[in-house]
Amino acid sequence: MSPLHHALVIVFILGAVCTYDTISLSESIYQRRRHVPKQCNFYAREHGAARYAVVTLLTTSDYVRLASTLGKSLLLYSQLPCSIDRIALITAESKITGSKITELSDAGWEVRTIQTILSPEHINWNTVNTARYIPLLTKLHIFNMTQYEAVLFLDSDMIALGNIHVLFTDVLPEMKYRKMHMGWVRDQGGTFARTFNTGLLLVLPSTALFTDLMRFVRRGKYDTLFADQGVLNSYFGLTQYDIDGRFNVMTNIPQDNATLYDSIRDDVRIFHSTLKPTDPFYISQCIWMRAHDLCRAWKDLDSLDIKFRRAIN
Repeated sequence: MSPLHHALVIVFILGAVCTYDTISLSESIYQRRRHVPKQCNFYAREHGAARYAVVTLLTTSDYVRLASTLGKSLLLYSQLPCSIDRIALITAESKITGSKITELSDAGWEVRTIQTILSPEHINWNTVNTARYIPLLTKLHIFNMTQYEAVLFLDSDMIALGNIHVLFTDVLPEMKYRKMHMGWVRDQGGTFARTFNTGLLLVLPSTALFTDLMRFVRRGKYDTLFADQGVLNSYFGLTQYDIDGRFNVMTNIPQDNATLYDSIRDDVRIFHSTLKPTDPFYISQCIWMRAHDLCRAWKDLDSLDIKFRRAIN
């Protein structure tokens, strides 16, 4: 073996060892955060409606596996009490029925069908980044869920990896004090560093606000590339609550903003897998982007056979 080949082998081995150590460390961190899920008594819930809800949206059946993994993560890591509803909104066009609804229910979601908010003509196949963004204005229904005092929206390609109950206990009171209707996380790194990401939204619902948003969708000026994200960034600008970056850590952040990631990697609360987790080369892509520890956490949750336990009296 030539000296060059020998050196390459050593580099490869060292890289593999470092990767393994990093993954093992992150797994041990996440394992320590797990808690045993409680039984939730939904009969008792009828005698006192929930004040808060965690909501996700599925516009096609392709999102069922992702939402189920998100649901498992909420069971194990989020520290959310049973008093907070967990709602999976599905559209009629999603064709999610039967066993798919059971899968969502087993992961802790209460499935509700909602009407799709149709995009205006200027949001179409030619003006969005990918076609899957076209129906995502339906996400704006959360602003009209006035049966709740507050709603935490999470994209289905997210997982909780730590305590997110603090968003309701700590962030929400601060939002109310400042008279803000929404909290979200700023994009970190890349070409979108000046905007906010709509994967996580902490919202104080308001019928008047929802009505005005619908007017803005039809008549306002906004970037259509990411549909709902363009709408909300143009509508709210910098006027809403800037939530800590730990609550929406996207796959690109370790590569695009290493300084930020190194400062929060041991306390990531929500991982937003902007790479498709069901792709056969998912982990390879994540290693390239230095996000392999987070992606492995998604894979581990996906493989777990756990179910949400409902106690009925």
